[in-house]
Amino acid sequence: MKLNIGCGNNILKDYINIDIRKIDGVDLILDLEKQELPYDNESVDEILAYDVLEHISHNKIWDVLNDMYRVLKKGGILHIRVPDTDNIYLKSLKYEGIERFKMLSYWLGGGQDYPENTHKSFFTKDSLKAILEYYGFKIIELWNDDSNIVCKAVKE
Repeated sequence: MKLNIGCGNNILKDYINIDIRKIDGVDLILDLEKQELPYDNESVDEILAYDVLEHISHNKIWDVLNDMYRVLKKGGILHIRVPDTDNIYLKSLKYEGIERFKMLSYWLGGGQDYPENTHKSFFTKDSLKAILEYYGFKIIELWNDDSNIVCKAVKE
């Protein structure tokens, strides 16, 4: 079983597509801040969580990652992409005034074009690595993709 959590319009074949919004192709509507993943312990082979964790409250991120860890099988893979707060700040230095405000507000605060599109948690490479290792994930890959951190981790 493979999960595409926070899929939005990126509906993937061979994955269970999960989002907070009712969108064509979404298999399961789920609010990660209020609901656990409805799967048995160690029943999932892979989780994609691209552009989703930043939308989870910093108070709830622990519960969400713990739940992802719970459902992943040993050897299961977790793929994450989140905005890189350090990189965004450094990029903002080339802007001034209103342009800097717009850039930082969008990248750090989210698009805010619908209620759930607001960023509530902020990550750096070091903090994401530390959080995942705290839960027992082993980092396989961790790199920057322009303004994002991309991570591949395995449940040991």
